[in-house]
Amino acid sequence: MKKILLIALLALSSLAFAQRAVVTQCEWFTGADPGVGSATPISIGTPDPSEALAFTVATGSLNAGDLVRAKVRCRMDSVRSGALNVWGAVTEAFVLLSPATGTARLVTSMSYQWNNGAFTNIDVADAATTPLNEIVATAGLPDGLNKLRIKATDDLGRTGLVVDGFAVISNTAGYSNRLVTQFEYRVDGGTFTVADVADGGIVNLNQVVATTGLSNGVHHLQVRTTDDLGRVGAVHDGFFVVSNTAGFGPRLVTSMEYRIDGGTYTSFDYPDNGLINFSEIIATNALSIGLHQIDMRSVDDLGRVGQPHRAFLIVSSPFVGGVAHHVVAAEVFVGTDPGVGNGIDIPLPQDGVFDEGTEDFLQVYTNFPVGYYRVGFRIQTEDGRWSQADFDSLLVGPILVVSSAGNDIVLNWQFPDGIDQYYIQRATTTGGPYTVIDSTTARTYTHTGIISTQASGFYAVTFRDDSIHIESPPGTPVSK
Repeated sequence: MKKILLIALLALSSLAFAQRAVVTQCEWFTGADPGVGSATPISIGTPDPSEALAFTVATGSLNAGDLVRAKVRCRMDSVRSGALNVWGAVTEAFVLLSPATGTARLVTSMSYQWNNGAFTNIDVADAATTPLNEIVATAGLPDGLNKLRIKATDDLGRTGLVVDGFAVISNTAGYSNRLVTQFEYRVDGGTFTVADVADGGIVNLNQVVATTGLSNGVHHLQVRTTDDLGRVGAVHDGFFVVSNTAGFGPRLVTSMEYRIDGGTYTSFDYPDNGLINFSEIIATNALSIGLHQIDMRSVDDLGRVGQPHRAFLIVSSPFVGGVAHHVVAAEVFVGTDPGVGNGIDIPLPQDGVFDEGTEDFLQVYTNFPVGYYRVGFRIQTEDGRWSQADFDSLLVGPILVVSSAGNDIVLNWQFPDGIDQYYIQRATTTGGPYTVIDSTTARTYTHTGIISTQASGFYAVTFRDDSIHIESPPGTPVSK
């Protein structure tokens, strides 16, 4: 007997994708993703569009002061479309190992470290704040910039986060100004170059930093000084843009280009204008829903490529909200999503043409084996945009075949694997009531000698909680 799957599909307009959804399940995990639905569940209230999540992260394997990345995701149901069990994107947060309550703890020891050396324990007076210059020893440290790290332990034996800082060591007794004897700079992490600067309180860097040979664009600049005691000061960081144009007048932009998520730059032509509408030039149809990074840059009439300007865009739906669209194509697929445009084409709707925001489809697909199937479909609008896939779960079959052999009735049926017990039911009328007469693990059953004892009967086969059953055609009794 041929097995037939009947699918009735309804393509929705663009407004259907702004439907309200409710949160039905949430979970969290740290480290590697255990898979959707396999993380630690978070208790939520009655399903609602928003949930105030509160959960506890186990800290038994964490060290004091560890900063842990905790990840949360939730599952939603669409109230209007009926789409169920749609998992959202993972949201990340951070968990800091801290006391069980918000009360202050007693610090029992403090220690500090210079330049990644050994930690030294120190005794500090009980106070809300401690001036470090009164307790941190600087003897033996070189003049200049030194790295300082401090940590504390409380009365529960928990060591807090290590706090990093820097200190400039000067072994001069007083705080009087020193004479700068040397000024140095370097560009993009290269070698420091000594520069002679005029005596004064302010140094004009564009008069002392050589830019010859530097490419157009942004560069990293670092400067430092040395005083008359031979002490090298802290390094100061900054950035500057190199433009080899003699004047400061505007240049002619000859081309513009953009890239998304660090991919290859794409050139585009745009009318001369002071403002550019990104939404008119950037193709988002192939982008996944979520956050994306966009870089844009221009090239002038001297062939100089400008700085990339970085921004972010959120693709919330393949459709532009509030704008009516017409369906021009639709496709369906079974099982794994083959990707946009790779499904089975759905023929023309019942009215013979795709030209409306909502279309009615009725198409028969055959030759599917008995079993459970996940079926998805999506539509395309006149601007070339595909909708998200909508899914449904369908069951093909089962099929019950009833035949006779002498005085016996023989039942055979088809059903998916995984059922461990079938229940055979019989009734004297098509409407029942049906009574369980036997059970079996096989997909066949012989009712011995029944034809000689009863004039007619009706059969049904069920499993588990009787949620699905198969029976002989209504009104067609099995008779002798």
